[in-house]
Amino acid sequence: MDANNVKWLSMLVRSQGFPTAAQVGERGVRQAWLLAQHADLQPAFQASLLPELEQRHAAGELDGMTLSRFIDRVLVAQHRAQRYGTQFTPEAWATAHFGLPDDQSVQEVEQNRRALGIMPLADYVCMMSYVRRKRPSD
Repeated sequence: MDANNVKWLSMLVRSQGFPTAAQVGERGVRQAWLLAQHADLQPAFQASLLPELEQRHAAGELDGMTLSRFIDRVLVAQHRAQRYGTQFTPEAWATAHFGLPDDQSVQEVEQNRRALGIMPLADYVCMMSYVRRKRPSD
């Protein structure tokens, strides 16, 4: 992510909080999330946004799948277990437990996904495998 974008988002959040749909529309909230999602070189800043993104989700301005991807991204940066199983490589998804350590972990992830109202892990893996597939022109 461009450092200028992260700097801009950081200044915006410090001055007025994470953008709301009332301020920038739902598309604007999604675009701000995209900057936050890819602020990997600033993991502390990224993690600091989690409460605000949870508020945007609670307000219906950010969908559950988008929130789950952000939460998992923050957890991976902290070397912690993912809650929703969204941040794996295609190679990891091809393993027996979708890149998770064991069947118990898969069950916990599925429970978390149900609670957030997002698609089952197997469906997500199938979708992402299709999206990331090699194309003849690659």
